[in-house]
Amino acid sequence: FFAVSTSVFRQRPVMPCLGNHDDQDGLGAGMYLELFGLPRNAPDGIEPERMYSFEYGNALFLILDIAAPLETQAAWMEARLADSSATWKFAMVHFPPYAPSEDYPRMRAVWGPVFDTYHVDMVFSGHVHHYLRSKPMRDGKPAASPAEGTIYLVSVVIPSRDWSGGGPEYADVIFSGPALYQTLRIDGNTLDGRTTFVVIGRVRVEPEWQNGLRLPHLVWKGDLHRTAYGRLSRVQCEVEIVPRQSGEFGREFILVLRQHPIE
Repeated sequence: FFAVSTSVFRQRPVMPCLGNHDDQDGLGAGMYLELFGLPRNAPDGIEPERMYSFEYGNALFLILDIAAPLETQAAWMEARLADSSATWKFAMVHFPPYAPSEDYPRMRAVWGPVFDTYHVDMVFSGHVHHYLRSKPMRDGKPAASPAEGTIYLVSVVIPSRDWSGGGPEYADVIFSGPALYQTLRIDGNTLDGRTTFVVIGRVRVEPEWQNGLRLPHLVWKGDLHRTAYGRLSRVQCEVEIVPRQSGEFGREFILVLRQHPIE
């Protein structure tokens, strides 16, 4: 983990979120807690650094615990959110509140009202091995816009499993494919998002999304080495995988975007 990420960690702080592989089989999270030095502002009764919050710029981040009681975390989140004047509010938890293959309805029931009341903009999760971005959700139903609901995003940094069948009503985008990760850039009241695909040991970036407060709407389909199709806002896109060169990691590919107006 540290060896392959050294170039990133030299330049950016690492603020991790506890996952099931960090705390399983009754062994506790001792190694995880020894490796990181994190804010010690967890609620009473929760071991410090298992969950924490911090503000960076105009954003509040709530990093949650997979094992602590949901009600305890809900009360703690509510206090943090009520006391914050941050423009952007994000929560991170390893288990996804929304995911068709393995979701957590009780988490939605306990935490959803807190996210709704204080308009948490996005909830980031992992665990399930496919990508999902929900529609803006409020009270368990799709909302009209991100200004009125919370977007739930699930992503993993390993090649994801095949996804078959349609997505649930709450899914705006759902797909499987190569390993990927997200970067977000905040400029005042605007959030821009980018997804990076990891292809055969090399990293190439798909089209950058910019749509104000709304996250992009790009659906990834098809074989990695062929043409894929998606939708970017109100523009039909053709995303072509183009061979670039051969090297020690094998064949490299880069994504090229062509946009076609929708009739």
